[in-house]
Amino acid sequence: MRYQKERKNENNNNDARLNENLLAFKALVQEEIDTRRDKANDFRIMTSRSRFNLIRHMLACAEKNKSDYEKLLQSQDMDFTTLKHLEIDSFETLKKWAALIKYQAEIMLKLLHGENNSVTPENIIELNQVKKISHIIALLYSFANACGDEFPAKRELLDLLEIVRPDYVYRPYRKLVSILSSSPANLNNNNFQTQSQSGKSGAKNKNDGVNNSNLKSERENDFDSDNNEQKDESENLKRIQELTAQVNDLKTELEAAYFRVNACEEEYERLQKESSKFALIDVLAKMNSKSSRKMLDQFAKSEKTLKELTAQGFEIPPEIASVSLCVRLFMSAMRSLGVSPVHEVGELIELSLNEAENYDYNGSDFTSDDEKKLVQVVDTGWKYGDVIFSRPGVVEC
Repeated sequence: MRYQKERKNENNNNDARLNENLLAFKALVQEEIDTRRDKANDFRIMTSRSRFNLIRHMLACAEKNKSDYEKLLQSQDMDFTTLKHLEIDSFETLKKWAALIKYQAEIMLKLLHGENNSVTPENIIELNQVKKISHIIALLYSFANACGDEFPAKRELLDLLEIVRPDYVYRPYRKLVSILSSSPANLNNNNFQTQSQSGKSGAKNKNDGVNNSNLKSERENDFDSDNNEQKDESENLKRIQELTAQVNDLKTELEAAYFRVNACEEEYERLQKESSKFALIDVLAKMNSKSSRKMLDQFAKSEKTLKELTAQGFEIPPEIASVSLCVRLFMSAMRSLGVSPVHEVGELIELSLNEAENYDYNGSDFTSDDEKKLVQVVDTGWKYGDVIFSRPGVVEC
């Protein structure tokens, strides 16, 4: 009965210690949130929120069917860099990834609930070896959603995942795994069993040596020695835990530095792609400039003329057939790049003074901001995706 009471007290102490560590983790998460909101601009927070929403959609999509996955690939929120980072190239790999996230989140839940007997050392090693940032965000999101009120930092963790800078998510993750997996419950249980066995052994020696004073003295000395050994062992365990915590903190900082470098590389790749995009737009703009005699307009007009002649039954002479082929191939290449006309030649549109700033307008002056003028398109204008690199030309009717 006495042992059961001591065991219950130890469990209560372990629960209190775990709760204290989780509250400290909550304070750490709140500190990260405050720092991010103070130092990050709206664009960076918006980028983080977009990544977080994409991961949520991916996890939800894995529970549906392949058509939903294909719709996700075609959505404007899709970031193919995240898919490449997670090595997801099909609906099947997405389902496998989501199943792994669910499995690892369940391990963390078992640790939170103190179900240490159903968690193996290999499970802990697997959690510590997670390194992909998007995987960590998905794992923390799944874990927080599955938690109840017993996890005090649930709301703060979800808030952090929505705005956190990618390379800084690793620190709270490692801290949380360290808190959940370094519970001293198992060590205390082993110590308790050792003390119980020692107590039973002492009781047995006492019963065997009731009438032997020398044996009694020896037993008392052994008892004092056992107490000293247990005290030394407790101090050693405490020191080991302190050193382990320091090593884990240093390892966390080192790995966080590694992920900051990795995030910088990803940012560099993104900027490089944007730079390539703007370089292409610059080339296209020069191609249709006056100095290049509006080459893109000339090709478009030639293609239109060739189509009209073909529709009328006119046969292109063999001598210039290669020219016709070049025109068609050039315009096909432009369309495959995402280049398209803004308007069609001859199209009639109405323009206000503000709208006329986006056109090469030729006509009388506007008398007011509200005045509308009917104009006819004489030059189509061109755009790459949503970026207009050559303004349409219009004349007042």
